[in-house]
Amino acid sequence: MIQVEETIDRTQGVVSNFLDALGHVTGNVSDAVKPAVDIGGEAVKIATQAISKASKKIQEAIQSSGFDTQPVLNVTKVRRVARAQVTATETTQGRT
Repeated sequence: MIQVEETIDRTQGVVSNFLDALGHVTGNVSDAVKPAVDIGGEAVKIATQAISKASKKIQEAIQSSGFDTQPVLNVTKVRRVARAQVTATETTQGRT
């Protein structure tokens, strides 16, 4: 029974790391695409839709394996919001 629990813990750690990395990729792609808004918002719409679809499919695959990804997603969301707030603060203070 201990081995099963250890295996579950390790697997959840891998899933957590994967979702965290996905959050970083999503944030980085989003940050990279933002300048395209000035040129034309269509590029942002296309990239956002593609990222959203990929993210949902990955999330569905992980959830179908029986893992509860919500706690990890909540942490990722909080980190993304915090990063955006820091960036906004730095921008208003002229640090960028």
